[in-house]
Amino acid sequence: MAALPAELIDLVVENIEADDDMQNLKSCCLAASLFQHPCQKRIHRSMTLLFDSVLLDGDDVCASPHYRWRNILQHLENHPHLAEYVVELQLLLPSTQSPEEYADDVLPVSSVLNKLHKVRELEIAGLTIGGPPCVWSRLPLQFTDDLFAWLHTCDGRLVHICCCFVDELSPSAIQHMLVASSSLEFKYCRVYGEISSFTVLPQPTSGRSLRRLRFHESDLVILFFLRAECQENIIKGLKKLSLGFTGLPGPPSQLCCAVGDSIEDLTLYLRRSRSEHTERDLGLPQQFPHLRRLSLGLAESNHNKDILLKIIQVCFSAKIAPALSRIVVNMSVWERNVEFTLASRTFENDLDDYCATHPTVKKLSLVLSFSTAGNFKDSRWRAENSNRLHAAFPKMAEKGRLDVELK
Repeated sequence: MAALPAELIDLVVENIEADDDMQNLKSCCLAASLFQHPCQKRIHRSMTLLFDSVLLDGDDVCASPHYRWRNILQHLENHPHLAEYVVELQLLLPSTQSPEEYADDVLPVSSVLNKLHKVRELEIAGLTIGGPPCVWSRLPLQFTDDLFAWLHTCDGRLVHICCCFVDELSPSAIQHMLVASSSLEFKYCRVYGEISSFTVLPQPTSGRSLRRLRFHESDLVILFFLRAECQENIIKGLKKLSLGFTGLPGPPSQLCCAVGDSIEDLTLYLRRSRSEHTERDLGLPQQFPHLRRLSLGLAESNHNKDILLKIIQVCFSAKIAPALSRIVVNMSVWERNVEFTLASRTFENDLDDYCATHPTVKKLSLVLSFSTAGNFKDSRWRAENSNRLHAAFPKMAEKGRLDVELK
């Protein structure tokens, strides 16, 4: 086995089905010395650092290897090669409001972060199981200072930063994230303080401009990006935008209008359609001259999906979005309700006709997100549902312009 090429060994390890506790990979790591390096590399590809010991046994909170700050520094000093493997880093903010309980975890933050120089994706999460969102303003000042210093040294190196379930998020924190990455995501976050009183930090010296923004239920953060100086210096020229919200119009539609001239990839995810609003009242731009990819979704798609077609026809017509070439429709369904989801064929027939006759649309993608796992891994079951979707959109399927994804 020692004669096997490294590429083949890596391929074997990558195809091992890893459960939440990585037990299969750990067993493979001990099976033979030649598997040790690739297995360790995959096991430690992601790492979670936290303050609360109660979460150390919570695999449902973080499936990746997870450590308290007070313990990880010695571990990395004893095994320095592990720091080279960490590409995805999750920081779970403290749930307790008593800083004395995690004072020893704050001390090594700077030393630990400076060892993780291969990190490319960062998640800052402020919610624990059964607990409230973290309040940013109550975090230890030393922790936020050390985090900001590390973000500043990243200088555009991070591919993506996600911040979720954080109350009173400071504009200063957003500004440091902007320096570290050109792709930011905010989920269930609220900004603290007077937004207009903060100045914008310099752009990263790497020369990167902000290329992607994602928001979900974070309207107050959107208002930060709608400031005049942000529109001029940060979001100008933005290419990708994802918005998840309860309805329009509002700050999300205002942001759409601010970047409508440059946006190429737009995702709109509506949790619930509002009967008092029509597709003409959404407050979206009158022109999307460079829009190529449009993704739309509703959480309760089998009840409200007809509104998606109306939005496409009215807000993203060939006149408004002359460069549109791909439409993605996301439908969230229960496993047992697949047939019910496609039972009312008005939406499917009309969307099939619209895309098949559209002058610029070349691809229609259907994404079914299942709320329960059920028979998801059964290849026959997957094939049956894929065929059912192809049958629902015969014109695009016949042209070879239909993609189906089950997840």
